[in-house]
Amino acid sequence: MPSKERLFKNELKKCKCDLKNMTLNIYQTQPRLVFSSGGKVYKFFNTAEECRFEVESIMSSPMIPSLDSQSEHTMALVEIISSHDLHYVMKVAEGDSLASSNDYNGYYLAGRWLKTFHESSKETVGDDVLLFGDYVASHLYIDNVNKEVTLIDPGKDFGRVGNIEEDIARFIVGLFHTKDFDFRRLRNNISQFICGYGVELLDYYLLESFIEFRIKRSFEKTMGLSTRIKNVLLAFVWRTIGYIKHRVIKNQLKEMLNGS
Repeated sequence: MPSKERLFKNELKKCKCDLKNMTLNIYQTQPRLVFSSGGKVYKFFNTAEECRFEVESIMSSPMIPSLDSQSEHTMALVEIISSHDLHYVMKVAEGDSLASSNDYNGYYLAGRWLKTFHESSKETVGDDVLLFGDYVASHLYIDNVNKEVTLIDPGKDFGRVGNIEEDIARFIVGLFHTKDFDFRRLRNNISQFICGYGVELLDYYLLESFIEFRIKRSFEKTMGLSTRIKNVLLAFVWRTIGYIKHRVIKNQLKEMLNGS
């Protein structure tokens, strides 16, 4: 039975023709290696089963590129070009990542994209929705020239049936875990995001419980990465920041969702 290291090296060899003489842009190394080169994005996995599951989940998603009449932007999911044993290849998303831009309207578009995604699954699962999973600002690319919004790198929970508040909470907690301490901007960005999604179907108390769960879950995941003092301190720092930012926006959410 080949080792994981050998399988991984074999997968890299399959990419060589694409990577030769090309600039390599590494997005992340943990928990999975993701990089881009030559107009393509490569995502690697530890096992073939993980890779196959994610590819099948994306390919079977009812989400297709569609024009959102409210924002007049086309909402799309990342396009898979090819899949292999331990990696798959995606088309590079056009535009800028919401996490690295100052596009105030981008948070409204983030809400519109998620609403479009959830609506696309209702015919499949009825009253529930299919979740995106790792719905964070860094995975959302906005092309204002062509008016397109594309989501990349779904998480392992992609396609799982659940509550809409789970994806909403994931996005909000993702905003907590940044080095931006401008609380006014945080409130404005979350307000735009919620307005883009719409408040009609959102349950304030359910959303609150999922926000608390995501803060705790992020802490546990960070703690699980390493037992070194630096990592442990980092986990506690980010958890504290998460609690502070949650307190800052809690009343705002309650007013927006009529949870009083």
